[in-house]
Amino acid sequence: MIRILLYCLWGLCFSFLPIQAFSLEKTLVQLTLEDPISSDAAIVEAHFLGKKIDLRPRNPTGIRAEEFYHVHPGRYQLEWKIREDLSSLPTESTIKKEIIIRKKDVWIDIRVIGKNLTIL
Repeated sequence: MIRILLYCLWGLCFSFLPIQAFSLEKTLVQLTLEDPISSDAAIVEAHFLGKKIDLRPRNPTGIRAEEFYHVHPGRYQLEWKIREDLSSLPTESTIKKEIIIRKKDVWIDIRVIGKNLTIL
C-alpha cells in the first residue's frame, strides 16, 4: 500500500515539470583545433557560433584549443585563419565551412588540423 502511494506521489511531482527539462534537443559539439606537426602552417584565429576561440600555445601533439558546446539542430559557420611560412613569404588564408547538425545527432566531434576539417 505504501509502495503504491509512493509511486503516485513520484508521478505527481514530475508531472508538473516542463517537458523541456527532459528534452534532448541539443547536440554536444566537441571542437578541437590542431596545428599540423610536420608543416609550418599554424592556426592564427578561429570563430564558431559568432565567438572567437581562445588559442593556447601548441602542445606536443599540436592541439591549440578544445571546446565543448551544446547547440540546437541547424547550420553553423566555422571559420579559421591559417598562416603558412612558405619560403620567405608568409601567407594567410581564411577557411569557412558550414557545419550541419541534424536532430538525430547526439554528439559531434569536429577536428580542424591546419587546413583540413574532419567531422565524426
